[in-house]
Amino acid sequence: MFEPDTERWSHVTDLRGDTIYDTESQREARVDYLGDLKEKHTKLKPPTSLHKFKNKKWDLSPDDHARDLERKLMKTVDGAHAAAQRLALGYKSTPRQIERYRDKYERAVKKEFSTELNKKIISKHKAYQETVGKRIDLIEVLRGRVATLIKGGQLDRAEKIIKQFDAREGGYALDSGLDEAEFAKEFEKITT
Repeated sequence: MFEPDTERWSHVTDLRGDTIYDTESQREARVDYLGDLKEKHTKLKPPTSLHKFKNKKWDLSPDDHARDLERKLMKTVDGAHAAAQRLALGYKSTPRQIERYRDKYERAVKKEFSTELNKKIISKHKAYQETVGKRIDLIEVLRGRVATLIKGGQLDRAEKIIKQFDAREGGYALDSGLDEAEFAKEFEKITT
């Protein structure tokens, strides 16, 4: 940029069009001015709505971090419950498939099929309930242990467990072939 006062050219930062975030409201915007970023702008995207901008980075207070971990824990547990059900149903995961499965079971209980087919359906359902029950029991232990860590202020440990479980759960619950004892053993490694 040419400066008429000094009659010299000077370098001016041109960030026009770049995505920026307001450090107070977290609103996303585009730079529409020449020069360095204004004090209230950053190019760093806030990780969550709970983060506050301090010392040139997005940070969480311990209370906000705990709330964020509780939200992540709920999401993890809900996903793990769904994965356990999909595993037990043989990957029947659409609502229609699950509804048809339940309808078939209810009809078998009412003895609407042949005796042999009723027994087979009911037996499969019991195995399903047992498989889901064992996994869900372990998942609930995870929820309890992590919630205790969060309440005790051990936020880094809680976050590590959630990340490890998220990373491992997909494989363990759906396609790894781990039986319940192996699943429980791996689960203990994560949570202790």
